[in-house]
Amino acid sequence: MVNAAILPSTEEIIKVAEGSYEKFREQLDDLDWTLTRTFGKGADLTEVYVKASDVPGAEDMYLLKTTYTTSVPRLAALLYPWNPYRQQWDVLLETGEVIKKLENDIYVVNHRTKAKFGLSCRDSVDAVKIVKDGVDLYVSSSFCPNGDVLVPERKGYVRTTQYLGGYRLIQIDENQVEFSMLFHADLKLNKMISFMTSISSMKPKLMNEKTENLRKAVKNITVKPEHVS
Repeated sequence: MVNAAILPSTEEIIKVAEGSYEKFREQLDDLDWTLTRTFGKGADLTEVYVKASDVPGAEDMYLLKTTYTTSVPRLAALLYPWNPYRQQWDVLLETGEVIKKLENDIYVVNHRTKAKFGLSCRDSVDAVKIVKDGVDLYVSSSFCPNGDVLVPERKGYVRTTQYLGGYRLIQIDENQVEFSMLFHADLKLNKMISFMTSISSMKPKLMNEKTENLRKAVKNITVKPEHVS
């Protein structure tokens, strides 16, 4: 039986989710990013930036930027893991299960990913916040306090820690969205994998693969009106 005394309180979860949004906005506005990789060209150009972590001893953080020919509401519908589209295009995501829905568009989500690039299956328990700023959209997340109590670790999955993650969707004209994705997580790699696969090359590759799969989804998946808001 779970000891209720160590369950994270609603207030704790809200504080983490609100804090992730503030930190996400700060990182997006920070100019101290260095371009490390580019993929594609022209309208499909994707740029990945890197900067040192602000968490002592943690891996670098990465920021990806690209554009999509679509609208913010439609792109958001493709991204939300609780809609029926995400698992159609995101080959890495196994599931994004909403554990709790709180006030002010705050969620606790258990993200589970499939094995990839020699990595075993992984999962995380995250406090997620969604903010609509006019037509633009921000989705930020950070690891949920006492997430292991809310969602016990599963056999066959490595529990990772997401320090900060997020998406920013900005409508730059009638049918063009500027898309930014921040990734700052401890994937809990063992020493052998760390030696064989450079983290600095693996993370941008994973981010770009996700971005390109989303680009195909924008072109090929029909989003139902009830999922666009």
